[in-house]
Formats: sequence, C-alpha cells, structure tokens
Amino acid sequence: MCKDKKVNAFKAMDKGMQCRGFQYELGAEYEHEGDIDVCRAGFHSCENELDVLNYYPRNSRFFRVVAAGEIKQDGNKLCSSKLYIESELSFGDLFRSFFDKVVSLCRQSSEANTAGNYAHANTAGNYAHANTAGNYAHANTAGDEAYANTAGDEAHANTAGYRAHANTAGYRAHANTAGNYAHANTAGNYAHANTAGDAAHANTAGDEAHANTAGKDAIASALGINSRAMVKSDAGWLTVVNWVFEDNEWAIKEIVSAKPGMTIHETLIETNTWYWFEDGALCSKPDDE
Repeated sequence: MCKDKKVNAFKAMDKGMQCRGFQYELGAEYEHEGDIDVCRAGFHSCENELDVLNYYPRNSRFFRVVAAGEIKQDGNKLCSSKLYIESELSFGDLFRSFFDKVVSLCRQSSEANTAGNYAHANTAGNYAHANTAGNYAHANTAGDEAYANTAGDEAHANTAGYRAHANTAGYRAHANTAGNYAHANTAGNYAHANTAGDAAHANTAGDEAHANTAGKDAIASALGINSRAMVKSDAGWLTVVNWVFEDNEWAIKEIVSAKPGMTIHETLIETNTWYWFEDGALCSKPDDE
C-alpha cells in the first residue's frame, strides 16, 4: 500500500462516463472518503493500457488518469483514494500508447537486452524480461510475467508464461504467447499477433497484420488497413476496422466486434475463419484455405 503517491494509469467507462454507477467528468479530480478496498471501495484503474480490456468491454470509453493518495494494488488493478481524469483516448490511441511504451522498454530496459541486428535475447525466469532493438533480433521468455519486446523489423517476440506479454513494433515482426492472460501486440505492417491462452488478447495496429486467438474470453483485434482477425474459441471475440479511402486519405468508417454465433453485416461469425474489410465489404475465408 502506498500513500501520497501518483501513478499514471488508464481507466474505461461507459458511454455516459459512468463506472459502477459513479459519474465522472473529464478534467475533474475525485477523492474517496473512508478506507479503500480493491474491487469494493475506491477508484480503480490499470497501469497497463491493455489490462483495462480484462475488466471493461471493447465499446467503452477509455481515459488516461492519475491515481493518487492511498493506493493499493491487486494483480494488474490499482485502487486509489484519489483519481484525476486527465484525457480521453480512442481505442486506437490506447494501443498506440502501449506500443510507444514497448519501444521505450526495448531501448532502455536493463534486463536481457540487445541492440544489434541478429542479436537475440532469451530469459527463463519469472519476471525476467527480454528486449531487443535490432532487426531480425528475437526476444523469448519462458517465465511467468516475463515480457518479450522487440523494436526491429522481422524481430519476433515469444512468451510461454502466465501473464507474460509479447510486443513488437517492427515490420513483419510477429508476437506470440502461450500462457493465460498473456497478450500479444504488434504495431508494424504485416506483423501477426497470436495467443493460445484464455483471456489472452491479440492486437495488431499495422496494415495487412493478422490477429489470432485460441483461448476463451480472448479478443483478436485487427486495427490496420486490410488486417484480419480470427478466433478459434466459441467464447472468443474479434474486432475488425472498416477503413475507407476518401479525399486522398484513409479514414475509419466503423469498428465492429462480435463472437462466434453473432453477425456482422448479416455475415455469421464462425470460429477458425479470418474476417476483414475490403472496399467497405466484410470478407471472410476459412483458415484452412
């Protein structure tokens, strides 16, 4: 427990800026009277941008906040006696903020790090991160909560542990995770994100980038132009973006989400099938084709 501390964090709310019945306003600061208790009393937020997706639906509004005063932490959730609502983030801004942090970790972290091309970083212990900045330089971790981050082109990041995230920023740099709650995130074009565990999200921001999940309650989000999303579990969700080219620039027309059994544009969503938008129309193709 920490007192008189400030932590930059992230929070999601419903469309009316309410969370658990409490009304918030942008730019306002709030203070809880009485003791705080995680999940029971106080203001809740997450230090990691993408961790909010474990607690809030994808159609929420997202905010950058500052947790202050008395702060308690339980896993990836913060509970604070004070909370300042700093600014609103779009769904894409949430991912971009996380990817910026990934690149910074790759270049500045003091754990198992490499900067040269073809120079790999590997760790086996829990909480032991692996980061690379060069092209073709892979990062791999086997322990729980041990992150793998790469910034170079075609530099893959792979993790096997529980809550061990894999993040890549480069072109054709894939991110793969096997554990539960272990997210895979990519920012570059043609960079795939794949997860096998439950509640382990796969997110891509680049063009022509695929997002694929196998576990239940795992979200596959393909945010780039002509990017594809697929889920292998009936309990998984996919999110795809319909981009249109107007006035000599690309713009988002709509963002849609669904799980198997639901429909998007009258198309029934099924498992083991890739979905993407092309010229404004939702396209699909079975994974085995």
